[in-house]
Amino acid sequence: MRLKHLIGALTLAACALPASAQEWLDTYEADRFLTFGVRAGFNTSNATRFNEAATCNLDSWGTGFDAGVTVNLNFLNCVAVQPGFFFESRSHNYSYVEPSGSSAERFNIHEYGHTRNTTFKVPVMGVFTLTPGEGIRWSFEFGPCFTFGLGGSDKGTYEVGSEARRYSDGYYDNRHKFDFSLKMGSGVKILEHYYLGIHYEAGCTKVWDNSLSGRNKAWVFTVGYDF
Repeated sequence: MRLKHLIGALTLAACALPASAQEWLDTYEADRFLTFGVRAGFNTSNATRFNEAATCNLDSWGTGFDAGVTVNLNFLNCVAVQPGFFFESRSHNYSYVEPSGSSAERFNIHEYGHTRNTTFKVPVMGVFTLTPGEGIRWSFEFGPCFTFGLGGSDKGTYEVGSEARRYSDGYYDNRHKFDFSLKMGSGVKILEHYYLGIHYEAGCTKVWDNSLSGRNKAWVFTVGYDF
């Protein structure tokens, strides 16, 4: 769709909105097509694990941090595409209980531990922005996120009956290094520069590279500055 057609479609949509909402929608062409921003913050994440034998799968939400840059392609004052390039750290604790044999036998296999991993991430967000007041921009953001694993650790204890074995593995020894997710959220920009955002990431691909199944998920809280 050409830019003039997009402007026309948004203008028609704006006319259909209530008067109060129309005042928030700025459909004029952006003064600057290309702008940049920096972002930093923290996350809380989880990576579930499921299989038919597991009777208890308890993964706690761990913490980590995010840092990166964004590139804003501003088509209109209310519409933009925002690729980002981020370094991220995540962690979580887990505890699993599995049956020792048939379903009639006592559950006496326990596994519990802690993971931490680092990734390089490339989200590509579509951004729709409202202007509820002077110097305030409220954005709604949604798009795909591509994650590439860099490294990490998986440490814990595996117990069978009275016997216990401690292990220290690499995080990606039995997990896929690539993950595709959907990222969605909202942000507020104040005085054209200062940004505060919250997003949810829902993993769409399988975490494990064996018979186990599960997905990544995370909440990400960021502050930033746009130039």
